[in-house]
Amino acid sequence: MNIKEWINSGIIESYVLGDLSEAEANEVETLAERHPEVKAEISETEMALEGLARKAAVKPRSGLKDDLFSKIDSKASEVKSRPEPTPSAATQTKVVEISRNNRPWQWLSAAAVALLIFSTVLAFYYRSQWQSAELQLASYIAQEQELSQEYQALRSDFEQLMEQKTQVFTNPDFQQVRLQGTEVAPSAFALVYWNDASDQVYLNPAGLPEPEAGKQYQLWGIVDGQPASAGVFDLQDDLVAMQQIDGASAFAITLEPRGGSENPTLEAMYVLGEV
Repeated sequence: MNIKEWINSGIIESYVLGDLSEAEANEVETLAERHPEVKAEISETEMALEGLARKAAVKPRSGLKDDLFSKIDSKASEVKSRPEPTPSAATQTKVVEISRNNRPWQWLSAAAVALLIFSTVLAFYYRSQWQSAELQLASYIAQEQELSQEYQALRSDFEQLMEQKTQVFTNPDFQQVRLQGTEVAPSAFALVYWNDASDQVYLNPAGLPEPEAGKQYQLWGIVDGQPASAGVFDLQDDLVAMQQIDGASAFAITLEPRGGSENPTLEAMYVLGEV
């Protein structure tokens, strides 16, 4: 078995997403124990998914949990402390008259009226409670549907990222260019993946420091001794697709006003690397 081809087949991404059968998952775990590169690829894929999840995460509003439990406790206390309805003065008077006249069927009539009043009160109360519960349930269902949509979008982004990485890392036409820090930022670095045949450019800017407020990094390709812009970008931990560059002999990154510049600010050149 060619481990590299097996890794590039996409089975590890399916394993991390939980799409494999139990037998297939066991096979992946067995190979991970035997081959360090398989174990490393699993860790890298899990970290990439975790990073995307954090970026897409929706934080619930503050105090939501406390509000829900407070409402539940309040309703429970209200039911326990609610006094039972008592017959009105007219009903009590009618009961006395029934006792004096010693007519048993009138006792039954008064009891039926009292029971009807009590049942009506309970019916209105529980209907109100049921309507409130239905509204809460509808809210929970809407939140669940929203989370499901966000998960599907996140999964789609992740699969697209994995496909992009596979395309770059397995294509021999892509060459890696390491950009080293300059005097402006000696410890900075970045990686450019350039396809000379198709002019495609991908960038991993993870080694750059956070830019100043109102500033944005810009990638340049040096073509025939002149700078050609490959576009501006924001910092992230993974590949960024940049504009195509034809015939580059080197790449550099400068810090420019947000939105980019027509010409690079040489005094703000952070990294530089020859092809």
